[in-house]
Amino acid sequence: MNLIYQYFDGDITPAVEAGVYVMSEYARTIGAEYMFEHNTDFLQTQYQYTTGNHIQNNDVYFGSLKPLLDPRFDQYDKILYADVDILPIKGLTDNIFDELTGDVGVVEETFHDRIPPHKLKKLNEWLAEVAVVDVLFNSGVVLYSKQIREKARDWFDLPEYVAWMKDKAPRLNEFENRMPDEYYLTVQPYLQYMLHKNNADIQLLSQDWNGHIWTDSVRVFSSSSEIWNDMRTPTTKFVHCRLRSGNQEEFIKRRIS
Repeated sequence: MNLIYQYFDGDITPAVEAGVYVMSEYARTIGAEYMFEHNTDFLQTQYQYTTGNHIQNNDVYFGSLKPLLDPRFDQYDKILYADVDILPIKGLTDNIFDELTGDVGVVEETFHDRIPPHKLKKLNEWLAEVAVVDVLFNSGVVLYSKQIREKARDWFDLPEYVAWMKDKAPRLNEFENRMPDEYYLTVQPYLQYMLHKNNADIQLLSQDWNGHIWTDSVRVFSSSSEIWNDMRTPTTKFVHCRLRSGNQEEFIKRRIS
């Protein structure tokens, strides 16, 4: 049996409820089990550990590693982890589990040309620091085989990684606009590092399985505006709405069709 796993740490909004509903319906359509958990506090409950960031609370992102690292999921063959802001298109019947032939299936991020220059500079610095990462992927849609989940339990080195990032590369997490930018202490860079470091068989899935839409707020002189970034195509199957970057239920109502 295959499983689709989702979780959310924080207040449940209508947007989260919408995401859970459409993904659970998709699971039913393809004959997979579905599980949603609220406020897992995974790092604390599983490892009694915190990344130490109490302003942005990066710990909440690491709940996505639960189906990878928790042996209580051994009963399942393949597991799809999907953020709650991943919405299957209406009527989708294509089975994502049929796509997985490697250890882990991910969708490459192909939009780094849209990253602001100062963030792109940091990304390149991080890549030089970690050295082993040669494919950047998005952690909002990840397919795990049973074999990779069994192997990965011996790989958990998050405390070492966090200490390394704080000590060796503090410039990556410096303050910007009076708020700390601690992206490199979140789950996506860590998962990229962990899988590459341990030579996982990383399979790149079609972009159809993670079609991003998000907005960037841009300030020009005394006015501000939003730039829409829409990576959907006519063949997109999963739409990624980027809820944690500020897109809430009205965004979904206006943009998902």
